Amino acid sequence: MKQYPLLRPLFAFVVGLVSVGSYIFDFKAIALLLFILLLLFVGIVIFRNKISYKYRWIKGVVVLLQFLIIGLLYKSAYNSFVFDIPQDDILSEKCFVVRLAEEPVMKKKSVKSTAYVELIGQSQFVNSKEKVLIYFKKDSLSENLKYGDKVAVFTTFRQLQAPLNPYEFDFRKHMLNKAVRNQAYVNADNWEILDRNKGSSLRSFAFDLRRNFMQIFENFGMDIHEMGVTTAILLGYDENLDPELSKYYTGAGISHILCVSGMHVGILMLLMSFFLSFLGNTKRGKIIRMIILMSFIWFYALITGLSPSVLRAATMFSFVIIGQTFNRKVSIYNSLLASFFLLVVIDPNVIFNVGFQLSYLAVFSIVWLQKPLYEIWQPKNKLLSYIWKLASVSIAAQILTTPITMFYFKQFPNYFLISNIVTPLISSVVMYLGIAVIIFSFIPYLSNALVWLLAKSVAAMNGVAETVYKMPGSLTTNIDISFESSMILYVAMILSLVFVFTKRKSFMWTALAVWIMFWGYISWDKYSDRNSNEMIFFSVNNESVIGIKTGEEMSIISSVPSDIAQTSLEFQLSNYMVKNRIKESNYSYIDSLNTTESNIYIDDNILHFGGNTILLLSRNNIRNLSLFPEFDFDYIYIYGNPYVDFSKFEDKFSDAQFIFATSNRPYRIEEWTAYCSEHGLKYINLHEGAYRVKL
Repeated sequence: MKQYPLLRPLFAFVVGLVSVGSYIFDFKAIALLLFILLLLFVGIVIFRNKISYKYRWIKGVVVLLQFLIIGLLYKSAYNSFVFDIPQDDILSEKCFVVRLAEEPVMKKKSVKSTAYVELIGQSQFVNSKEKVLIYFKKDSLSENLKYGDKVAVFTTFRQLQAPLNPYEFDFRKHMLNKAVRNQAYVNADNWEILDRNKGSSLRSFAFDLRRNFMQIFENFGMDIHEMGVTTAILLGYDENLDPELSKYYTGAGISHILCVSGMHVGILMLLMSFFLSFLGNTKRGKIIRMIILMSFIWFYALITGLSPSVLRAATMFSFVIIGQTFNRKVSIYNSLLASFFLLVVIDPNVIFNVGFQLSYLAVFSIVWLQKPLYEIWQPKNKLLSYIWKLASVSIAAQILTTPITMFYFKQFPNYFLISNIVTPLISSVVMYLGIAVIIFSFIPYLSNALVWLLAKSVAAMNGVAETVYKMPGSLTTNIDISFESSMILYVAMILSLVFVFTKRKSFMWTALAVWIMFWGYISWDKYSDRNSNEMIFFSVNNESVIGIKTGEEMSIISSVPSDIAQTSLEFQLSNYMVKNRIKESNYSYIDSLNTTESNIYIDDNILHFGGNTILLLSRNNIRNLSLFPEFDFDYIYIYGNPYVDFSKFEDKFSDAQFIFATSNRPYRIEEWTAYCSEHGLKYINLHEGAYRVKL
């Protein structure tokens, strides 16, 4: 541990950072506690000779607690810094002056960008760091928006919405981690450009350069699929990637190829080092080379959009370059820790970025495990040795990234080793050819030949991804692993690896205990899901969807015809079904229900399940309300936007709970909720989120 002095304090600092928002703290008390710990630390240092050696651990604990509290206070201060406009000033219809904070992204029907709020209303000036998410209606004007443009918009900002259904992707949390909490859609006639190029001149130049580079590939008439992959690998621009092709890369376990990362930065650094070799090994030459290399690396990082993986690579390589320049032996672990600490201090939210987490885990895993893996077998044949070296790198990277990828993406690429042996070499060729195309684009025949080679190389790589993806059993999907179980899995794996390296039995027994804990946790989770039943009224935009879960089976009743329901509802329901380990599902059309299953009975729009009776009320049957049998209904599910006169039947159904589906018009739901509130009727508005009934 003494070799890596940053490790323990950095761990405590990170725990403090991630704890903000998870728990409620009295920050004045926390600041006072930090002051007391500082006094205690000073006292320990002053009287260290009088403190028994067996109590030396107290100093370490005090230091770690200090860094944990510093992390808490730092993240809280950062949040106050970036969220510095009162929400009441933003969440109303006004004229805002905003400055685009990033290069706009073209969507199907809109142009998306984040922007800094600079002016609210006509007189209130805001010198703030508050960022908002804006969607401009797509037209010829909005398509010409650029980073740094100052724009006046007349709109209403709204807070980003939390997920409406259980286990849905939390876009609100995702954007909060990018320091964005409000969004707006702006129509074509509600905005105008006030000024151009008001952002950083360096960033504007970098984005313009990237746009020009992309134009070069477009001018050569490259196929859209091949150009999308080329610009993603070389320039970090992945908006042109075909979703189907992206799925192939993910399923083959090589999605990292499509992100600019340490490999790409390393290739460029080696290329530049070769071109700068003429500077020699003199002190002045080394310093000039260092300045040029670092400037080039960071400018390239700027061109690619400063993604977390590029930031990690650029920062780490900067430490390596500085160490080499001044003939200092640089520990790769300390470089990793130092770059991690620097980036987290600059932007604490980066730690929540999945790409950032995967990038550091992959590099650490390779540095720690690749050499021992490679030494297991050292073939004398050069080709076999090269293949095994690539395989050992791939296996090493996969080991410590597996738990977190299973947690986030719920899948595992079974043939990752095959694709990762072949594609790194091709992607390197793609990078070199892409650079050559940019450099020699003005030379007619040479540039055409280079573009042809580039297109063939990209096509070959796409072919590998598609072939591996389509192999039988290429992907294990629907993996349910919670955050807690993924952390237990990490502890078990690391303890097992330490035992393999040290052969110490204490690590073996501890690892065994943690593995038992992990499998026990997973088994209990599966048992709980298998033996739980529930009814859930989903919140799906403009649709009526009811789910009835019985163990590992699920019946879905929806206003979507059953022959297309599975496809149309997949996005909203997939995470719920994976989390609850649903193995079998069936779909029914809500307006033609008449079925009896194990413990579900539906007849004449009355649903019985788990001791609950639910009346399904729509415009098709509301006129026949008086004909419904006398039941003490637990719930009345109103869907399809019927006209409901509550005054005519509130006495009959006063004990029932009304559920208003999202297939009803918002204005009508407002009327219903107002009436229910006034007359003391119980209701649930599914526009505010799904409703679950545990049984």
